[in-house]
Amino acid sequence: MKRLKILMDASQVSDFRIGIDKVVRRGDRCFIAAREGATAQYAKMEVRSDVLTDKHRENFAKLTREQKMHMRNAVQHSPFLSDEGRAERLALLQ
Repeated sequence: MKRLKILMDASQVSDFRIGIDKVVRRGDRCFIAAREGATAQYAKMEVRSDVLTDKHRENFAKLTREQKMHMRNAVQHSPFLSDEGRAERLALLQ
């Protein structure tokens, strides 16, 4: 019997170091990586994936122009999204 693994959002990780740690997507899974030196060291902790779902897309489509502007700003400055997750969201908010 396979157990369901419940993952935290990156924003819920208490020792996430903004400016040092980064969310990295590998496939459809996300991990926290430390930007120390030239190579990122991958933490053993997996976090909830930031891959967009159909529900996310529906919710983005319902936003007003003003809400999209605020969301675009929040997405651009969030340290808790992978580069891919950020790009996907910004593309929907154009």
